Amino acid sequence: MRLLQRNIMIGHWNVRGIKTRCFELEKYSERFDVLLLEETLLKAGDDFCLPGFSVLRRDERHGTVIAVRNRPGLTYLPLDFSSFCSVDRDVQGITISDGRRSGSINIINVYISKATSAGDWEFLHHIESMGSCIISGDFNARSPVWSCREWPPGVANVEFESLLEELMAESDALLATDGSVIREPLPRSGWGCFIRSAELTQSVSGATRLVLSSMRAETEAVTVGLSALNQLLPDCQHIVVATDSQSLLRKLEGGVSPPEWWTDRRITWLYCPGHAGVEVNEKADRLAGNGAPATSRIVLSASDFQQLLKFKMETDDARKPNPGEAEVGRMVRVGLRPGWIARSGLCGPRGRMACQLACGTVSRRTLADICTLGGAETAWRRIFGSRSVDEAVAEE
Repeated sequence: MRLLQRNIMIGHWNVRGIKTRCFELEKYSERFDVLLLEETLLKAGDDFCLPGFSVLRRDERHGTVIAVRNRPGLTYLPLDFSSFCSVDRDVQGITISDGRRSGSINIINVYISKATSAGDWEFLHHIESMGSCIISGDFNARSPVWSCREWPPGVANVEFESLLEELMAESDALLATDGSVIREPLPRSGWGCFIRSAELTQSVSGATRLVLSSMRAETEAVTVGLSALNQLLPDCQHIVVATDSQSLLRKLEGGVSPPEWWTDRRITWLYCPGHAGVEVNEKADRLAGNGAPATSRIVLSASDFQQLLKFKMETDDARKPNPGEAEVGRMVRVGLRPGWIARSGLCGPRGRMACQLACGTVSRRTLADICTLGGAETAWRRIFGSRSVDEAVAEE
């Protein structure tokens, strides 16, 4: 969002857990002056900083953050919305101004859970009296305040089948796909697809005992389904792919698709609401949950390995009795002074990466972050510029 009259760039993101996404956030924060974050899941004792920004945190049930870039002329004052916060609602706000222009504007960051009711929106009456405001956040489309209604059983399926009748001819084929990822107690990623045409119906599924991303599981379901269709119905010229993944459809809208999906056939991509009683989607969902890892095969990409490294790092950290002990010993052995990272002003994942790069011993978690940034040399330059290890340490 660009406020031309204020020359301020504002970004909004529901991060759904910020601890493992700090470097991703740092990468995209470069273009913004103000960042509004929801569902950070930070606790009061958690360390979090964003280089170049002043950070205002609300570490309650869900967690929200307002981060303001430290640049000349950009000033702000926090607003007190504590009386409007509850277990189902987080509200933060600031009054911000740019020294190069007159006036100021209020920026409000809101998180609303699906459990809220119309009475929980009384804080809006207070905001109306505050003057110029921008309100951004996660307002949860499932909240009753939007008057969203649940369809009676069977109605969603009837409506979806009616839509398929309009889109499909007798010679066409339907491919319903779904993915499933389970982290605990037994890691598992599965994919399933249900194929239906005038000639046949077929179910295909698979799984792995690895923890992939949800997008990867959804993508594999489509890949496996299209491959099966090529063998079962080689003469079919039109395929309708029904998926409940809006993220997958957004990638397709942006022109991103695996080479395995490129075909001379015509493909119609159709959004199907998940867990709404649509029979073909329910079948694909069950297939994704029941696929057999022992009989499945999947080709892993570089991003898959990053996901696996992050999951392994999270589970290892949870089991480690004395986190950081090995790193301190290594730092002393290579001649680095304990505390040099803290004195340099680095903290959080950025400080961890700097220390491990300097020591020459990199954890799986840091390795995943380094891969995200494009390699060790790129990561070092982002932190220290052209300085060597000795120069960086000597300055502290």
